Amino acid sequence: MKLCKNGPEIHQMLQQVYGECARKERTVFKWVQRFREGREDPKDGARSGRPSTSSGSENIDRVRSVVLSDRRLTVRMIAEELGL
Repeated sequence: MKLCKNGPEIHQMLQQVYGECARKERTVFKWVQRFREGREDPKDGARSGRPSTSSGSENIDRVRSVVLSDRRLTVRMIAEELGL
């Protein structure tokens, strides 16, 4: 159900419910604009460029293993050794 509220009204409602923890006014205005453009999800869309692959559970285990074998390694040395 659409309430037909504008950005300032929505922000005011959020402040009533969440107080100081409410999202900033600018963020609410961005969401309102995105919904007006037909988007149904307020999150950012996929971006171009190389996808992040270093945070996978397999790589986390590999990094942990290398660090435990030699704690003096730098981040650069770990990345080079593992090809990250």
